[in-house]
Amino acid sequence: MSPQIVSFSRASILGSTLLIGLAACSPDIEDNSTLEPLPVAIDILQQNDTYRSDHRIGGLVYARQQSSIGFEESGKIAVIEVNAGERIEAGQLLARLDTQLLEQNRQQLKAQRRDIDARIELNMNSLRRQRDLKSRGFAADQRLDELSSEEKSLAASLQQNTSALASNQLRLDKAVLYAPYAATIDRRLTDQGAVVAAGAAVFDLLESGSLEARIGVPVRLLGTVEMGQRLPITIRGQRLEATIIAIGGNIEPTTLTVQVRLDLPDDAQAVPGEQVFVQIQEIIEESGFWVSLEAIRDGPRGLWQVFVVSDDGQLSRVQSRDIHILYTSESQAYVNGALASGDRLIATGLQRITPGQRVSPQPISADPSAPVN
Repeated sequence: MSPQIVSFSRASILGSTLLIGLAACSPDIEDNSTLEPLPVAIDILQQNDTYRSDHRIGGLVYARQQSSIGFEESGKIAVIEVNAGERIEAGQLLARLDTQLLEQNRQQLKAQRRDIDARIELNMNSLRRQRDLKSRGFAADQRLDELSSEEKSLAASLQQNTSALASNQLRLDKAVLYAPYAATIDRRLTDQGAVVAAGAAVFDLLESGSLEARIGVPVRLLGTVEMGQRLPITIRGQRLEATIIAIGGNIEPTTLTVQVRLDLPDDAQAVPGEQVFVQIQEIIEESGFWVSLEAIRDGPRGLWQVFVVSDDGQLSRVQSRDIHILYTSESQAYVNGALASGDRLIATGLQRITPGQRVSPQPISADPSAPVN
């Protein structure tokens, strides 16, 4: 025998001896079927035909009425009675224009009125005398015609003067600006002594005590809202309910939503411009199952999986099922896939188990770590 062949045979014998020795020293490897079943918490699945999807939609708080008000007449502002931030009552004086020219014009019109009244009185006396003379045959018809024509002219002058005085009084009234409703002065837009044009804004008002929320609702959710419906809202941590008072008829081109207005309760602690969140529930018709988020794990090929317990003769083993997640809440998911009503879903502890493993199903209320009697 050559030296090379002898060396190879020794190596082979040494390797075989070493493997036998390691096998003798290592503990026995147990078959999975001989292991003690692992206790697991299960949930019995129940199929649903629909599920509820909660949508949280943001919006803003508005005053029910907000307007910019000013004088209907141009002029110089003589007095401003209020400032920004002040609360005002309906009918309260806010500002006044300088009315010296209007007062002077009014005095002229009153003087004209006195002159017209005097001329009317003279005309009436002249007519009376001429008619008396006419009855006795001493008056000419022409003079009576002249006085009758003058009577009509004076009546027209009186009517014109009356209209001018009324117009003057109206302009005097409009030179005073009153609050149209109880409100808060949001902004004062001019100062005392400034000359303003007719219709120019002097104050921005926000109605007091009446607040509303305005949100943009996607078109597909319009069927879930209706007039008078009460919806839960959140403002600055406050959880309240608001009532729908108007649903818009047009789609906003920038947001592709429809504006919905909600009346806020009187105890809402909010100011115009503040953010508000409204919760709208949508019922979606699709079969599926509610499962705990803890019962879901990543699967192959980007799928999601859950584990269920199936019976293999006298044994209970773990099976994996592929699912599709349709909707998730804070603690649950609505799913469909390779599931059926009555399946025993493993609710927690997925990190401790693998498909094919023997398990001991326990009610979900039981502690899966507790020993099995």
